[in-house]
Amino acid sequence: YNAQILKDKKSKEKELKELESKLKTQKDKELKQTLKQTIQNLKKEIAKLKSITPLNEDCAPFAIPPTWAWVRLGDVCEINPRNQINDELEVSFIPMALIANSFQNRFTYESKKWKEVKSGFSHLCENSVAFAKITPCFENGKSFIVNDLKNGYGAGTTELIVLLPQNILLKEYLFYFVNCPLFVENAMKNFKGTAGQQRVSTEFVTNFFIPLPPLTEQKAIVETLDSLITLANTFDKTKEELKRIEKRIEKRIEKSLLEYAIQGNLSKLFRRQNTNLNAFLEIQSYNAQILKDKKSKEKELKELESKLKTQKDKELKQTLKQTIQNLKKEIAKLKSITPLNEDCAPFAIPPTWAWVRLGEVCEELVVGGDKPSEISYNKTDYFKFPIYTNGVKDNGLYGFTNKPFIEKSAITISGRGTIGFICLRYEPFYPIIRLLVAIPNSSIILEYLAYALNPLIPKSSGTSIPQLTIPMIKDISIPLPPLKEQKEIVRTLDTLFALTKGLKCE
Repeated sequence: YNAQILKDKKSKEKELKELESKLKTQKDKELKQTLKQTIQNLKKEIAKLKSITPLNEDCAPFAIPPTWAWVRLGDVCEINPRNQINDELEVSFIPMALIANSFQNRFTYESKKWKEVKSGFSHLCENSVAFAKITPCFENGKSFIVNDLKNGYGAGTTELIVLLPQNILLKEYLFYFVNCPLFVENAMKNFKGTAGQQRVSTEFVTNFFIPLPPLTEQKAIVETLDSLITLANTFDKTKEELKRIEKRIEKRIEKSLLEYAIQGNLSKLFRRQNTNLNAFLEIQSYNAQILKDKKSKEKELKELESKLKTQKDKELKQTLKQTIQNLKKEIAKLKSITPLNEDCAPFAIPPTWAWVRLGEVCEELVVGGDKPSEISYNKTDYFKFPIYTNGVKDNGLYGFTNKPFIEKSAITISGRGTIGFICLRYEPFYPIIRLLVAIPNSSIILEYLAYALNPLIPKSSGTSIPQLTIPMIKDISIPLPPLKEQKEIVRTLDTLFALTKGLKCE
């Protein structure tokens, strides 16, 4: 290679002398200008003809085969070459957004005239290798082999370093090298600039050493890496497909288990061992207590209303009004349960269970409204109550606020977006943007209600159901077992779901 470089250099230097000699005697202005341009271009070509000086073995980063050499990238590549082409030529323009991440060696381009992009952008030419020099695009693997440009030329984002390999180095081998840990990790250690605007410098690239095998061996290495990467990509696709299949199976198992549970099939043995338990008797007892509590609170309400009429002190009067208002809310929550007729039942359940409406086994059904006035996206001692919205990601966590809207344990149901997504909430929180909240009364266990609702609540992630509302869910029929059986069902389902999660493929 060096011998050929020396030969080419001598030839071009001879040609340069002849042109310079002609220039001295040339009197025609146009021909003189043409000669000057030719001489200038020839000098640039001569400057590119650099011989390679292999690195001394004592300074080598690590051992390589004796038939290989350590060489500087600047000796085997032209770094950031410039194009000299017609201004009207249609070329490719590649902004950063059109370069694929993750070392995928893919890009798309826009068509531009050369005069629009020749200044202020990186120049691109066929058979070169380009990579993003700015963080985080560099670490994200935005890099590609420059091929199939419009008319063979192009320009790209200013944040590129372009390497045009000499004929001693294959572009494919170079592409793999600039994406290997040896180059990437060292480049990151030598970033220039401030945080958020750090870059790989041209100086670093020029002086970085690359292990250079013979061309035939470079080709063999590239072919091997191509095969291995194709195999790895195939494996990744297969793994992703297995995960999708696994997810579908997991959902089917979950649905089957929940349906099995709410039909009474998971707790058959428990019922045989506890024949004295009956949901209808528990409902009677619950209703009797509700009636008793209601009468007591209504009596208290009358007394307070009577006091209010005679009270003249403004502050005490206001306090009484607030107490009356709160008491009315408490009375409104005291709802008796009316078991549904078996003829209306969606499916058969054990005779000791009852069908009831969701609205009757809930102390309250609430819908989230506007965002609170004070919001933080990080939890602090002041902003300690979570704000939840519709959605699966992070279980719908939106941020934090200083005052909760719901103070009791509850379940939330997404009313928009991923409709029907159910989540347990054990701590005080603030629901927003039409998130539905169900606060169970003492007739039903929170966890059982969540399990029972899951297969019964309408679900959608498209547009078939635009939203869920309280009127749409309050009359949903819920199969209600006795309380002790509810606990047994929850315990069994918790155990089974823990086991199914443990079966996931790695």
